[in-house]
Amino acid sequence: QFLATMSHEMRTPLNGIIGVNQLLMETPLDDEQRELVGLTKTSADSLLSLINDILDLTRVESGKLELEYLDFDVRNTVEDAIDSIIMAASIKGIEVISAIHTSIPASVRGDRDRLKQVVLNLLSNAIKFTQSGEVEVRAELESETATHHVLRVSVRDTGIGIPQGAQSKLFNRFTQVDSSTTRKYGGSGLGLAISKQLVELMSGTMGVSSMPERGSSFWFTVVLEKAQTPCTEVRQLPPDVSPMLVIAQNISTRNMLAGYLQTWGADVSAAADEKEAQIYLHAHQTSTAIISLTLPVYDLIVLNPIMDFLVASIMEVRFWIILCPINFMGKIMDLVADMANIFASKGETLAAQAARNVVVMASPVRQGVLFDCLTQLSSKGVYRKGVEDDDKVGELMAGRQRNQDETATSMDTTLAPGDVDSAVSNLESEAPPFTVLVAEDSAANQMAIKRTLMKLGATVTVVADGSEAVDLVITQGERYDLALFDVNMPILGGVEAMKLVRSASIDMPVIAITASSEDTQLQLLADEGFSMVTTKPLGSSVCRDILVKYGHVLSTSSDSAAQPPLPATPSISSRRSLDRYSRRSFDRPSPRSSKPSAALLSESGVGKSHKNDKYVVLLVEDNVTSQRIVQRILERDGI
Repeated sequence: QFLATMSHEMRTPLNGIIGVNQLLMETPLDDEQRELVGLTKTSADSLLSLINDILDLTRVESGKLELEYLDFDVRNTVEDAIDSIIMAASIKGIEVISAIHTSIPASVRGDRDRLKQVVLNLLSNAIKFTQSGEVEVRAELESETATHHVLRVSVRDTGIGIPQGAQSKLFNRFTQVDSSTTRKYGGSGLGLAISKQLVELMSGTMGVSSMPERGSSFWFTVVLEKAQTPCTEVRQLPPDVSPMLVIAQNISTRNMLAGYLQTWGADVSAAADEKEAQIYLHAHQTSTAIISLTLPVYDLIVLNPIMDFLVASIMEVRFWIILCPINFMGKIMDLVADMANIFASKGETLAAQAARNVVVMASPVRQGVLFDCLTQLSSKGVYRKGVEDDDKVGELMAGRQRNQDETATSMDTTLAPGDVDSAVSNLESEAPPFTVLVAEDSAANQMAIKRTLMKLGATVTVVADGSEAVDLVITQGERYDLALFDVNMPILGGVEAMKLVRSASIDMPVIAITASSEDTQLQLLADEGFSMVTTKPLGSSVCRDILVKYGHVLSTSSDSAAQPPLPATPSISSRRSLDRYSRRSFDRPSPRSSKPSAALLSESGVGKSHKNDKYVVLLVEDNVTSQRIVQRILERDGI
């Protein structure tokens, strides 16, 4: 009870900060304002993550954390964790290799979310402590019995490594290799402690092997039950996509891709680079070629031989697939499009069409996506790509392609391109307003939720507690398409208000919103009879999903335009100098002090050589948020 209460009390004001800050980011801001708002978001997200970690650790150590037992796909779970860090890895120039052994059963029984949490923690650490090179995730079936599977997952990196003497304390709470590690890389030192205890809850063990400057390999095992409804899926590639050639400089990637394809029944050969591939293609008939580009590929000089090979061999292979880092897909697509245009300008129609059918996919590619891509290429000759709006940029959503194809076909036969916008506009104008009742006692959360819903086209009524909501719906007879009730409110809480609405036989979906992150608490709310349970903060994507689920037709103008990225943090010059330096000038000022910074510096003994000189300050501070705050205050006063 103490944990549940503290979770709500700490998260409620923090969720208000996050929600209001998100609204602020969606308003017109100049570059400086956007940078400051971004720093606020980073700090608030870090605090929320720390609170979640502390609550997780406390629940585990007090024996209050209970695992869920549901059937799930281990492969998708590990790949979901990889997708969460792939952009951060690409930005740092780190190659991520996914090596999920095909012997892993498609369906097992256990706690999917806790398994993903452990994998994601190890991956995040690997990316954090690796400056260049690669991170490899390997998952395999270690053993099995008549009722259980033993899964082994390892995360290997080429990062800074860990001294032998420090490895024994890695899994202690609030502990890192040394204090400088915490200052340089951040983090609370809770992630590994929580992960180890979660693994032990799943009857497994966790360990590490590492050498300084040689990288680290963290591994763990978990015992999972066999699925109650075993998946009988057998992946078999169509015969016309074979023989296949995998071209990858990284040997781990090469072996992993070849292994997948061979398991799916393909005849596969491999080459380390374009020269080997060119020789192989001249001597062997090949239906499909898969090129995996290894980081860094940003230098066009490095790409030239690969593109030359593609130009020379475009007609020798029926299907081409290029795998590349997610944030480099656009450039590769542009190069392939340029190649197709060059062929077309020369009258080489078949080569131009072959170039247009080259598939560019993000790496590491998910097993299911690659299999679906090859299957579609075999049946249709092309692969349609889909992009998830708010999730993984550039991920190929192969499972949705049939619906997309049907929609495109029917659209083509019934509407001319110019008629589509007017048809959508007419549909929007005819739709009645979608009304939402929000019961929330926090003024900050009220404003955040209301404005987010209104931006999505909903008509919103806000009340401060459950009694007001009941009065509107039952006493006054007001009707709403949807209601959002905060669980903990004064006078009448969300649970009691929902039950009164239900007892009056009013047909209205009621969603519980709570600051609690405890699984048992969320399950209890679901069991109370809410239509849905969601946790704060309610971001725009969550609100959008809720509105769509309960029947709101989003207008084409509902989604906010994408905001420009935050500008790069300006550096503070280290070439400037001080006549004298006083530590007191950087002490926290008294709340009552309103003196400008220049006056404070003068009182602290920092002087100017000449009357017309400006104060010049060298600021040494590792926390980015503190850097910006102090820098802005000093610059405001002309320093």
